[in-house]
Amino acid sequence: DREYRISIALAGFSEKDIKAEVKESILSITASTDNCEDNTSFIHRGIAKRSFARQFRLADNIEVNNAELANGMLIMELMFLV
Repeated sequence: DREYRISIALAGFSEKDIKAEVKESILSITASTDNCEDNTSFIHRGIAKRSFARQFRLADNIEVNNAELANGMLIMELMFLV
């Protein structure tokens, strides 16, 4: 009843590519890529690695307890404060 989870698939991103912050009850998650691929040429690129941003409005009594990037999934654990 008091615990929530936000899960986002981020295959191909590393921890250094992802930024998550809470400011004025808004959880912002952004991921950016370095487009310099050291002149690598691809025939097919299966997973598109594009920059993105997502925002979630949190209630005043919800806080982020933990964030973990594992196996291409960003999992953010939220808790409802009494």
